[in-house]
Amino acid sequence: MWKHYLKMTGRQLRRHPRYSLLNLFGLTVGFTAVLLVGVYVQHERSYDRFHDEAPRLVRVVSDFVRGDDVFPYAYATAPLGPALAAALPEVAAFTRIWPVGNRPPRVQQGARTFWEPGLAYADASVFEVFAFPLRAGDPATALAQPNTVVLTEEAARKYFGPEDPMGRTLTVADTLHLTVTGLLAPMPAPSHLSFEMLASLTTHAADLSDPRAWMNGGYYTYLLLESEAATATVADKLPEVVARYLPEGLPSLFRYHLQPLTDIHLHSHRRSEIGTNGRAAQVYLFLGIALLILVIASLNYVNLSLAQGLRRAREVGVRKTLGAQRRQLLGQLLSEAFLFNSLGGLLALGATALLLPAFGALMNRSLHLEALGPGGWLAMGLGLLLLTVLAGGYPALFLASLRPARVLKGGFQPGRLSRLRQGMLAAQMALATLLIVGTLVARAQMAYIAERPLGFAAEQVVALPMNEDAEIARQYPRLKQALLAQPSVRHVAAASGTPGRARTFYSNPLQQVGEADWHTVRSLAIDADFVETYGLRLLAGRTFAPASPNGFLINEALMRELGWAAPDDALGQRLNWKGSVEGEVIGIVADFHFLGIQAPLEPVLLAYRPAMFNFVSIRTEAAEMTQALAAIEKTWQQLLPDHPFAYFFVEADYARQYQATRQTARLVRGFSLLAVLLACLGLFGLAAYAAEQRTRELGIRKVFGAGLPGLLYLLAQPFLRMALLGLAVGMPLAYALTQSWLSQFAYHATPGAGLFSLAGLLVLLNTVLSIGHQAWRTARQAPIESLRHE
Repeated sequence: MWKHYLKMTGRQLRRHPRYSLLNLFGLTVGFTAVLLVGVYVQHERSYDRFHDEAPRLVRVVSDFVRGDDVFPYAYATAPLGPALAAALPEVAAFTRIWPVGNRPPRVQQGARTFWEPGLAYADASVFEVFAFPLRAGDPATALAQPNTVVLTEEAARKYFGPEDPMGRTLTVADTLHLTVTGLLAPMPAPSHLSFEMLASLTTHAADLSDPRAWMNGGYYTYLLLESEAATATVADKLPEVVARYLPEGLPSLFRYHLQPLTDIHLHSHRRSEIGTNGRAAQVYLFLGIALLILVIASLNYVNLSLAQGLRRAREVGVRKTLGAQRRQLLGQLLSEAFLFNSLGGLLALGATALLLPAFGALMNRSLHLEALGPGGWLAMGLGLLLLTVLAGGYPALFLASLRPARVLKGGFQPGRLSRLRQGMLAAQMALATLLIVGTLVARAQMAYIAERPLGFAAEQVVALPMNEDAEIARQYPRLKQALLAQPSVRHVAAASGTPGRARTFYSNPLQQVGEADWHTVRSLAIDADFVETYGLRLLAGRTFAPASPNGFLINEALMRELGWAAPDDALGQRLNWKGSVEGEVIGIVADFHFLGIQAPLEPVLLAYRPAMFNFVSIRTEAAEMTQALAAIEKTWQQLLPDHPFAYFFVEADYARQYQATRQTARLVRGFSLLAVLLACLGLFGLAAYAAEQRTRELGIRKVFGAGLPGLLYLLAQPFLRMALLGLAVGMPLAYALTQSWLSQFAYHATPGAGLFSLAGLLVLLNTVLSIGHQAWRTARQAPIESLRHE
């Protein structure tokens, strides 16, 4: 039976090659899009699921509360993990991870010296809580003693080359000596935790009995619960435990919550996340776009299948006359659809294997077909069956229900088919409109990001990390003078952070002297030349001077929050910063987007604090970047020969925060082109079929004097009418969805009527181009040739 069905499917492919190839191409593109995005979705959903006890693992996160302000952080305070384990029987184990973050220390082994951002400290129980595999070493004792460290294989090669690192020593910041007690195997699946080396947390043992320890954040705390159901119980008891252990008289500034481990990557976007998390909304957006492409391809399939219904109707009529049963015809027609879809699926599988490396590079992920797993392949198989039923079911049912006598006598009228085809054509145009508008809006937002004034100048600025190294801090004055002596260097400044790195802009309490209210503001320590180096606009007052470094600079947002209407009103006002530092406002700078335009402008205080400097920013001459970098590196090596030279461009570093937005824009643009191409191919096929069906009618009309414009209009108007209907449906939907996407940005482009008009014109232009050639050729055909048709 299947051999017969396969033969009939091949016969249909040979008999109608143009329609068959259009259908096959559309289905292959649709399946490929779904497979590519399916691999990406499965990869994003697989984060942290490889741990044996993943359902019982939670992270404790905190909200920092000051007055009416609530600031969500991904970490907890140092004593919380031990306190919960001691007080709650539902907590089977805990571990804390303390990464070095934006201040990587200098790690040395012999002549090999690197800044090591991949260093983190962890409790010895980290291998009990997490299923991190070890190639060498005992998980129970690897981090049990102070001054021990576990390395990844990549870190071991970096520091020790091909030699065995076990038992060897690494030196951190000249003073700390860590013994290698284990080697980590590659993680079996993606994780939100990323590190190159784990050192024992007891190396930096904290006195947890000190009341100030409850104010010491930065510890990412994970709990292994007795059961998954214990999550609610532990969450309810959290406030009670904190109140019990919190020293008397010390107010609780933190509220704690539990977060399932497997929710972190896609659903957690708190301050100071340990890594860069994905976004569930982006995953669902990409999946939705891929499914839209598959829907357009399926509509093409149904449309072209119905368009050929008249030809197949005669075949079905003959088969019924010869005794074929309705269920036999249904089986044959559905089997043909299944085999056709399967061929498209096999071609899509090959295309996916070829395109997956490039797609993974676009999404900044390492993607493999294996990520689909058994569940993914099962979903693909079920999807193929569902598509067969939905896309092939109606044509099969319709044809199998025809009366053979009526068909063979020529009484079959495909009016219902035409109306259904028109409805599906309108749906295609609506979906194409949605994707075209999405592409134009994403493009407009990226242009808005590129063109909006940021309030500072990052171009040609090179930043050198100081990483809280005492020797670099001591040498900074000499380094600055040596750099300024270079012809290609214009300005040099030091600060605790750079624009775009939110974690270097600390949140600190601030109050106006004489007022009771406290405010939480972002703080940045800068030297006297920071304002000039970054081109900040000074609205009133002055910046810091070497001879007079006291006082504060504030931005306009902080000026408004403190209740001052104009810069002159703020000058001379006294502020209490962090509860221990008083000073007057000496200057007001214009607001600048230090966090990017996706976040609203926040109050910022600038203070002169050399002890907090962590980056050297160097503005170079635009035409001499290569010479400037060479001069900077040479100067660094002369003054700091034992410290590795590292740098980054502030402009590029700032732009990285828009990586997800650029990915979305690129993917929407690429998929939109595919969707429009599929819609155009479907229009072309339908136009060719419609022209073929009306060839004799057009010949008769020409004999009776019909002109070329009238014939073109006759052929084109059904398609243009459906395109206009698709626009009417797609435009409001596109507007609602794009406005929802833009709302994630605090500052965004405002698409106007011009953008939507352009989208409409593109849809109509694609329609005209798709059907124009076929309509023109048919309308110009000589009447004698038209009347000889069939």
